[in-house]
Amino acid sequence: MRERGAITPFTGGFVGRAAELALLADVTGKVRIGTHHLVRLEGLAGIGKTALARRFLAGVPDFRLLRAVGDPAEAGSEFGVVDQLALCLPAGAGESLPLLSGRRPAGVDPLAVGKQLHAALSGLLDRSPVALLLDGLDWADPPSLTALGFVLRRSWADQLLVVALSRTAADGTRAGDPLGEGPAAVRVELTGLATDEVATLASTILGQAIPGKVVERLCAYTGGHPAHLRTLFKEVEPEALATGELFRTASSSAVVAARRTLAGLPAETRELLAALAVLGVRSPLARVAQVAAIEHAEEALQPALEAGLVTWWPREVSSPVELTHDVQREAVYLSLTPTRRSRLHLRAAEAVDRASSWRHRVAAVTMTDGDLARELEKAAQEEADRGEHGPAATYLGWAADISPSGPDAERLLLTSVIHQLLSEERWRASGAQARIARCARSALRSLCEGLVSLFGSGERVRAERELTAALRQAEAENAPRWVRASAAAGLAGALTWRGESDSVIEHGRLALSLGEVPTGLADFTKVLLAVARGRRDGLESGLDELGHLSPEPAEVPTPHLDSLACRGALRTVLGRLDEAKRDLHEVRRRHRSGAHFLSGTCPYSYLTAAHYQSGDWDAAALTVAQVVSVSQAEEQPTNQALCSFAASLVPAGRGDWATAARHVRRAEEAAARTGALQDLRYAGIAGAVLGQAKDDPAAILSALQAIPGLTEATGAHEWWSLWWRPLLVEALLGTGRIAEARAQLKVFAAKASGVGSWESTVIRLTASFLAARGDHAAALHCVENRYPTPAALGVSLADGLLLHEHARRLLGTARPVPGAQWLRAAKIRFATLGAVPFERRADADLTESQVDVSLDPTALAGLTDRESEVARLVGKHLTNREIAAEIFVTVKTVEFHLGNIYAKFGLGSRKELRDLLTGGRHALSGLPVDSR
Repeated sequence: MRERGAITPFTGGFVGRAAELALLADVTGKVRIGTHHLVRLEGLAGIGKTALARRFLAGVPDFRLLRAVGDPAEAGSEFGVVDQLALCLPAGAGESLPLLSGRRPAGVDPLAVGKQLHAALSGLLDRSPVALLLDGLDWADPPSLTALGFVLRRSWADQLLVVALSRTAADGTRAGDPLGEGPAAVRVELTGLATDEVATLASTILGQAIPGKVVERLCAYTGGHPAHLRTLFKEVEPEALATGELFRTASSSAVVAARRTLAGLPAETRELLAALAVLGVRSPLARVAQVAAIEHAEEALQPALEAGLVTWWPREVSSPVELTHDVQREAVYLSLTPTRRSRLHLRAAEAVDRASSWRHRVAAVTMTDGDLARELEKAAQEEADRGEHGPAATYLGWAADISPSGPDAERLLLTSVIHQLLSEERWRASGAQARIARCARSALRSLCEGLVSLFGSGERVRAERELTAALRQAEAENAPRWVRASAAAGLAGALTWRGESDSVIEHGRLALSLGEVPTGLADFTKVLLAVARGRRDGLESGLDELGHLSPEPAEVPTPHLDSLACRGALRTVLGRLDEAKRDLHEVRRRHRSGAHFLSGTCPYSYLTAAHYQSGDWDAAALTVAQVVSVSQAEEQPTNQALCSFAASLVPAGRGDWATAARHVRRAEEAAARTGALQDLRYAGIAGAVLGQAKDDPAAILSALQAIPGLTEATGAHEWWSLWWRPLLVEALLGTGRIAEARAQLKVFAAKASGVGSWESTVIRLTASFLAARGDHAAALHCVENRYPTPAALGVSLADGLLLHEHARRLLGTARPVPGAQWLRAAKIRFATLGAVPFERRADADLTESQVDVSLDPTALAGLTDRESEVARLVGKHLTNREIAAEIFVTVKTVEFHLGNIYAKFGLGSRKELRDLLTGGRHALSGLPVDSR
């Protein structure tokens, strides 16, 4: 049906535009039922209008497509667009319509042509819907537009879709509306691609992922403009993109276009634009005029505004201006001669603040400058002492570039890379590996290569080798103290992943005793000591290493965020969930505000685990979304197994087993790459949690048995033992290995003693063990002695599991009514969590029990006799007045008792109270507020 107007999908890496495609699909549906529509796709040149139209129209094969393309060279050709549409008609369709078949007399009325075009389309519309694609409407000839306007006015009840593409000018203005507006006209303004869409486009075209920070910079640099992005991907080496080396990467075509535009502007306007390009940021107009050395800034600004090159904020006091687009800025900058560029940078250095002046002073240099290099090194040290490693790395890198001494340049370069690794842009350090390799062998080079391997590529074996060499060379060379201290700190990090706690403690203590360790690395060394002490001497000893932290998370200085994150992690694995969440929430808050630390996504992963364990699964899901949003190419390899473990928890519990299994596989793959014990443990726990959700003890056991040395008394797996050990006990009991289960249960009960968040799990597993050896009465007593009613339990998954298992034992010992009541309480907790597979199993048991539990007396635990009486009458749907009459009190007294009931159970309405009493699907949990 599309022989002559056929269109194929865009195959050049089309991404995104989901909202626009959905809107177009909605319009198409309306057209199919007989309402014609005009869709205007508008946007800057190259923004993707044609690609979107082609992708959309290729997906509606039931539409007959007629297509025309406007061209500036043919804008004066009468009926050029109509003729293109006529060529798309089926053979013979225009024979009886002479005005469409080339026999058109000169000076013909466009309305007459429109009438015949309408007749031709009507013949097509008798058989199928029709789509007209008008690409480049800006350049369509006026007679064709008049004819098309006639068609639209006559087709209001036809299955006709018109998709018209037109450009928006750089200043945001549009051409006129030659086809007219109306209720059936839809305007779609295309803007740049979103960050995730740019990332997808990059990986599609380049065949490799690029770091998230680079994607953000690309978005800022191009505004997400697809054509600009494609040009960059074509002209810039993939390696430069992967490492973020994008400075001065405007395409050659953009430079040529910029020069052509500048040539047509007044001299003072060119100077103004050059100054803006050199300043590189939004700046007050007066400052721009100072750098440009012009007197009449307002007059010079006007032509730039008219050309769409500049954005101006005239209502602000300082009247700031900025080049509209980073690509334009770079193109203007590259069009400057070296001499002019240097002169402008010198003026800019005098006009801006001290921190900003360094860039301009360096850019103005035309030969090596030892004095400026020394000034930069001093400024870098000041920044590093404040924990600002990013600026320190930048200053040192500039100093290396302009240093007249080869050895000094190498020293500055290597030190710059080390600070880069401690900054939020550590991923950029990998781009310096070739330059590092050209430096002379020294302790500093070995230190640099070792830290790049440790924090960058995750090559732990190489990191350990290079850092050991750095420590040895530092002593032999009498290297600066900070080099030796940093080598010891880095080696402690490398050994941590091998589980060598004694060696970690030895080297960590050495690093801190020597002093002069860079601020970020010094705090991370304290984290390593806490981890090693926690493994070797118990988790409480790990907390002892963090005694320098304030008890109040908000009072912890930003340079100690890694320590605060570690304290939150330790508290998570110790089961001190409220304290853990306070620490980790503060770390997350600071991170979102721009603070940097070396722990990467670890705090988010631990916060996810804390929310999961405490029963706040919605918060866990939100937190883990932030974890997995970090690009695998950007995150440290040593954190990827932990990220995947955290990401698997909620999907497993909620029955999204495909997603959970995918994260388990990722954890296993990450563990296989690093070979680290803790990563193998994360993968094993993730698999075990999925096995628990599936009620598969054999799968739980299989996942845990894949962890080397899990049950050996070495302390290597002390971290997270309160997570994996109860799963192991559950699996052993479920597979009939009672003696082994007893031994592991004894250890778990001792370690969980006094930890409230694990108490119900200890009781559950103890009761399960007693039942497994045949002592059912003791199993029932074990639970009911601590939890007399379901209301005494909380809202976590662990509490729901105890309720469910105890209910099954009650049902099995001829106590059907309390059994069903405990079972319904379990169901309510699972429903609150959204734990679908667990809830389904509770539902199945409830159905099988066939017990009528329309009113749950245990739900009233914690109420006075009078409150219980009022609650029961509410459950029978009595009004307050009826209840008052029933129990011989006033209505006010009933309201008073109801207020107490609502407060004790955290309820907000009579319906919620009835749900609690009858086990309604959305009952909260049947427990007082202070026990949640």
